[in-house]
Amino acid sequence: MPIWVLAYCGAAISIGLWFYGYHMMRQLGNRITLHSPSRGFSMELGSAVTVVMATRLALPVSTTQCISGATVGVGLCAG
Repeated sequence: MPIWVLAYCGAAISIGLWFYGYHMMRQLGNRITLHSPSRGFSMELGSAVTVVMATRLALPVSTTQCISGATVGVGLCAG
């Protein structure tokens, strides 16, 4: 992969996070479910296990989708 593609993609992600990252974190943070340290740990652990298992099975996964799904899952379990 050419280095200019990596640089361009890195810059695009940084700019996107700079301008819209706060809104994403607010939306995923406390509007879906209330976060606490134990819930945050559960979300991160569930996401990490999913990514590791998918990697071992050679399946392509998105870490963003995994953590979003874990957030929704913890919210559903919390009622």
